[in-house]
Amino acid sequence: MTDEKEISRMLLKTIDVSVTNQLISDVSLGAFLSGGIDSSTIVALMSKRMKEPVKTFSVGFDTADPYYNELNYARIASRYFKTDHHEIIVRPQDVVNLFPVIARHLDDPINDPAILPTYMVSMLAKEHVKVILSGEGADELFGGYLRYSLDRIARYYLLIPRLIRDGLIKPFIDDIIDNQRIFQGLNALSEPEWSARYIKWVSVFDKDSLRALLGNPVFIEEEWGRLKGFYDNIWTGYGDGLNSILYTDIKTWLADDLLTKVDRMSMANGLEARVPYLDNRVIDIALSIPSWLKIKGFKRKYIFKKAVSNILPNEIVRRSKRGFALPISHWFRNELKDFVLERLTDNSIRRMGYFSPSAVDRLLKEHMAGYSDNSLQIWGLLTLHYWFEENKR
Repeated sequence: MTDEKEISRMLLKTIDVSVTNQLISDVSLGAFLSGGIDSSTIVALMSKRMKEPVKTFSVGFDTADPYYNELNYARIASRYFKTDHHEIIVRPQDVVNLFPVIARHLDDPINDPAILPTYMVSMLAKEHVKVILSGEGADELFGGYLRYSLDRIARYYLLIPRLIRDGLIKPFIDDIIDNQRIFQGLNALSEPEWSARYIKWVSVFDKDSLRALLGNPVFIEEEWGRLKGFYDNIWTGYGDGLNSILYTDIKTWLADDLLTKVDRMSMANGLEARVPYLDNRVIDIALSIPSWLKIKGFKRKYIFKKAVSNILPNEIVRRSKRGFALPISHWFRNELKDFVLERLTDNSIRRMGYFSPSAVDRLLKEHMAGYSDNSLQIWGLLTLHYWFEENKR
């Protein structure tokens, strides 16, 4: 399919059918509403089908940094669709109180800080409904993440001599932008092979960090080779550049992190979560759409936005993509500093039996001093700490 109008029409109709089918229930329903285009589309379609106002649930964070709070956009969508809206704020103390609770509900340690707000907004929703509709899957089906766009320029970035890339561009960007993910993206773009680039995109710990933490370079090389082979097989089997990356995310990131996170955190609160974008018919259409209609130029989710733009307020359609991120980099250096240092002690690291205490100590000191943003690595270590303590019983 290549006709934009026809694809847009079919796509919106199929998503509408999926949402309508997900509304079949003997109990009360609601929707998670971030204020992004994915959740707002679901609420828009629910509002057309439901006789009473849709109950919507949003989460914000106790921080002055507007980057981390999407509540304003959620309120715009709520007012536009006249929903029965509810909000909850995540504060540093919630990390302290709920980390051990969350660990009890994880069958395996998932390193995703969004687990905490997902748990809390599920707890809020359960007070009002028994079934929730959620927007997982749209980014992976239609090309919503920044790394999808950036990966398209890898071939051009690699034309820049390494001396200039590593000696001038990376240090310059690191000086003006304190963002771990952007710097990680530049490191990924330096890899000529797609599979090696993908591993760098999605990894929390790079090779050097893992060598220092585990002290076993042979094991690291073996695991890196295994992962690379796994991703090479997916790429070879699917064939198309962007669609191969999307398919890889659907099979790994979406299945092993996002859906697992939502399922466990919602069910931990006795709440059923449904995901309309992952209806087989929606997936079939998404996989048939050519890459150039998913990301057109640098416009991500181009065809998806074209399909839903007429049913959403302009502020939602035009807003830039935001991740579901916590301000943990700041919290770990301030309100949660003692919390972190009291749990990731030399003794607790030795009890886990996997990591070098000196390497962990160095990672913590670099973050606390502001030399680097190691917040995701610290969150991962805390997750392992609590998961280890919970499963030791």
